[in-house]
Amino acid sequence: MANAIAKIHPRGIIAQVWAGTVVVTTDAWKVALMSPTQGGGWTQDLTMQHYSEVSATELTTAGGYTATGQAITTVTLAPIADETITGWVLNHPTYVGELIRPSAASGYIYRCVATAGDTMTGATEPSPWNSTYQGMLTTDDQVTWECYAKDYVLVFDAAGEVGPSWASATFATNGAVIYDDTDAGKHILASIDFGGTLSPSDGTFSITWAPPADGGICHFGTAF
Repeated sequence: MANAIAKIHPRGIIAQVWAGTVVVTTDAWKVALMSPTQGGGWTQDLTMQHYSEVSATELTTAGGYTATGQAITTVTLAPIADETITGWVLNHPTYVGELIRPSAASGYIYRCVATAGDTMTGATEPSPWNSTYQGMLTTDDQVTWECYAKDYVLVFDAAGEVGPSWASATFATNGAVIYDDTDAGKHILASIDFGGTLSPSDGTFSITWAPPADGGICHFGTAF
């Protein structure tokens, strides 16, 4: 797979982090692959809070996969300032969830919410970048950017890990769920919808996390 940025499950994780129930840097984290058919099939639902809510639709132990998923060695949570976010570049292949800032840092951070065609940014930088209110959209050729945050975003990152992989994979999967395997509730951090069923045939199936400056494992914006 290409770079992937998961969608955060705010009800599952944010309050737990603030309360101290989930300790991001010391808890054990896992990535579980979901099935399009097992248990009626998995559909991304960002209101789900616990691993128990998705375990019935997880892949079973077979075809190179082991139930409950694969560990992420280290997860960090840190603010990433707007000037650290990757600046806009022309003709850049973009994916939904990717973060960007104008080429001249303005304090505003934008998130890709849709792509079309070749998924490329334009030959000319958008002007102006719309920032009147949070959620305002800016069109950039084949990419739509949402005004997402001001000054910084909070990014969950895998501390340099490329991402999980499964060798000799012969399963079919349509998504992944990242959850805390330490706390009693096994709270869900985020999930990835692959946009369809992926069926590797005796090869390596992998997920590549985006670098922190592009959004990391997942992120959430600051209100303004």
